[in-house]
Amino acid sequence: MSSFEGKEFLSSYEISRLSILKKIQINNDNSKIFEILYKEKTKSVKEIITESRFLSIILELNGDLSNESNNFIEKIIKKFEISKKIFDSYDISLKENTKSYKTFRNYILLSVICIKKYEKTNNLKFLNTLLKVNDIVCSVFVQINDENNLSMIKYILEKELEFVNSLKRN
Repeated sequence: MSSFEGKEFLSSYEISRLSILKKIQINNDNSKIFEILYKEKTKSVKEIITESRFLSIILELNGDLSNESNNFIEKIIKKFEISKKIFDSYDISLKENTKSYKTFRNYILLSVICIKKYEKTNNLKFLNTLLKVNDIVCSVFVQINDENNLSMIKYILEKELEFVNSLKRN
């Protein structure tokens, strides 16, 4: 486990995230965005298209998550923790079947999943992954022009700051 870097680190972190939030000038309603995005994607029998699977899990998280979806999340988080990459597709056994990992919506969607899981479980593993994924999202933020993605980035950064500030108070 990493050592605590002190209040200066937390202040620097917060300033960094808030500066990105100030640059996002979007006031979209996030409640329907995942359903709209999900309808745009189709599922394949022979492979798992990451974006489609993430969107279906986000919609499923409004209720109880199936064991299959929970297992998928756990495995994807482990893979991400090792490689810091989310590939565009996987085979049924969750082996990468593409070299493409720069679809940044996948990182945003994994952040949303971590937010929902952390809200339901208070398991710091999901907050930890959220922080790491959001670091990647923030590093490529200037390359993202899609309004839906910007809206989701605003949401994930606001939630991340909310969680971290809550931990700081406790």
